[in-house]
Amino acid sequence: MRLLINFSVLIFVSIVLSGCIQSLHPFLTDDMDILFDEVYGDWMLIKDEDSEDFANMNRWTFKFGTINILEEDNSELILDAKYFKIKNSILVDFTPYDFDNFLEKKASIYLISGLISSHSLGKIEIKDNIMTVRLLNRQYVIDEIENGNYNLKFVEYGSGMAKSYIFVSESEEWVDFLNKNINDDSLFDDRNKFVFKKIMS
Repeated sequence: MRLLINFSVLIFVSIVLSGCIQSLHPFLTDDMDILFDEVYGDWMLIKDEDSEDFANMNRWTFKFGTINILEEDNSELILDAKYFKIKNSILVDFTPYDFDNFLEKKASIYLISGLISSHSLGKIEIKDNIMTVRLLNRQYVIDEIENGNYNLKFVEYGSGMAKSYIFVSESEEWVDFLNKNINDDSLFDDRNKFVFKKIMS
């Protein structure tokens, strides 16, 4: 087992601590996944939309069904990825493909309590070979539940800064929630995002 946590894992951990949604069930139903040719290919993380500087040298290869992250030490993490459309928005549901590898690397954004694989959700926007993936805003979802607008089910664990939520709602409930809220700019968090530049061959 590695003693050093690499850069990608540090990104994943920081995002989950700052409010990423973890769900036991996918955010889409089986009949919703689509082909998304525009995203397929090699990408690298950059610091922000206005920067040409790479955040690291890890290469992210988006394929039909998977996202492969090739790291600087030539190790690889693989995510299962399904793309789907809600109104005019393209979303991606992602979860560990190689569970044992993620468990070894402690990539906790994808692992609930380090034991159970979880689903995360991002909204994809692509312009001029720059792709932004914004993650579902946990506080937005919690506020909607506490205000009585939705009955999405979750379990809390931890406390204080370490407090987390495991969402256990079924996929159909998530689809209904997304359909009703997708046009709200606050649904996806601009603070929790990945920005990529496409690598042209």
